[in-house]
Amino acid sequence: MTNYAELLSILPNHLNKSVKKTLGKSAHDLLNEMLLLEAKVLLKQINLNVTEIAYKVGKNEASDFVRFIKKQTGIRPSEYRKIV
Repeated sequence: MTNYAELLSILPNHLNKSVKKTLGKSAHDLLNEMLLLEAKVLLKQINLNVTEIAYKVGKNEASDFVRFIKKQTGIRPSEYRKIV
């Protein structure tokens, strides 16, 4: 979150308050939604493996990516690929 606030030249707290006021959710939640959408698009591309997708969405470890997807969707990335 801090990185995004720095890019906008504002404090992280101000970013979070602004997002919360405008969208009714935290900046962290908004970021997770955006990462999930990007991950879902990339998971549809079978030429990319899970590790490559993890790096593309900013996760340094494939295991972090798998946990993130499982927490957000209830299924593992490999299972998601089978249903799309």
